[in-house]
Amino acid sequence: MRRPAILTIVATVLIVLASGAPGAAAGGGAAIPAGSFGGEGVTGPSGEPSSQRRWVALPGGNGSTTVAQIAVDGGEVERWRGIEGQWALPAVTQLGTAAGISADGGTLVLIHPQYGRRASTTTDFLVLEPGRRLKPGAEISLDGSFSFDAISPDGRLAYVVEYENPRDPLDYRVRVLDLVSGELRPGEVVDPEEPDERMAGIPLSRGASADGRWAYTLYSGGEETFIHALDTVDATAVCVDLHQFDPSGNFFNLGLEVDSATGAITVLKRGQPEAVVDPLSFEVKPAAALPIEESADESTVTGDGSDPLAWALVALGAGLLGAIALAVTVLRRWRARQIFHDELERA
Repeated sequence: MRRPAILTIVATVLIVLASGAPGAAAGGGAAIPAGSFGGEGVTGPSGEPSSQRRWVALPGGNGSTTVAQIAVDGGEVERWRGIEGQWALPAVTQLGTAAGISADGGTLVLIHPQYGRRASTTTDFLVLEPGRRLKPGAEISLDGSFSFDAISPDGRLAYVVEYENPRDPLDYRVRVLDLVSGELRPGEVVDPEEPDERMAGIPLSRGASADGRWAYTLYSGGEETFIHALDTVDATAVCVDLHQFDPSGNFFNLGLEVDSATGAITVLKRGQPEAVVDPLSFEVKPAAALPIEESADESTVTGDGSDPLAWALVALGAGLLGAIALAVTVLRRWRARQIFHDELERA
């Protein structure tokens, strides 16, 4: 790789990471996740075409937004577009984890972020077509306070969270939004085995199945800790109770990971496996001891090493990226915790 290309990639990624911010508020409640600017952007599920690219939204001049499509392999900016108005990738956790890209890579949903008391009584979404030079499509306006939850693999259906009281982040229901008609379907998405049990919690971590069909969200902070497993094809859900995790404790140290090969869902505490959920039966088991992986051999490192200065710059950039990413993560966790407790006191 030529040295200027490496410098450009390092500089671009540093700027993107440095601009990362926690999820902004939507429709009023500051503890409601809505928009994610910069940061890591969003990629598709691991087994689908959209996993080969990353989409990032950045604030532009004069109230505009710049959306960039970046190749995961190599970091090349494949295309970008300036869009009138303020739009962001939709955040699906309190730490600002972004979503919005369909598994087939043909649909990208953005949200118009709103902040606290300045929020309006509507929530706006913008549909883009990544395969057509990020061409803006339909703009959808919903009456009420909503956040984005997930999208079906073919990009025809989106799932949104409707808040009955935007000042209470624990009072909500999941709805189906038809991205073709722009209309909400009647009713709400529930677990058919527990139709009368209402979800209540703060979204902490997000994972997805390799084909993009299932969206897994880890919640806590309500009456219990649980995983909301959303089937984005059949518009149904399963609530997986995690009784071993205290919802009144320091739940911001929890997370989840999904194995792209087996589909197993691992619940983490302080980064360590604590429980494993079977993706078929949704049975919860204690995490088994994981084998220790050996470090990669030097021969697996890409590049021929013919330009020591260039690779030194890459190493320097990687170190800076790690430091910035750590700082952003710590800031997000602290801010999310403060917002959550402030909103509970207001509610």
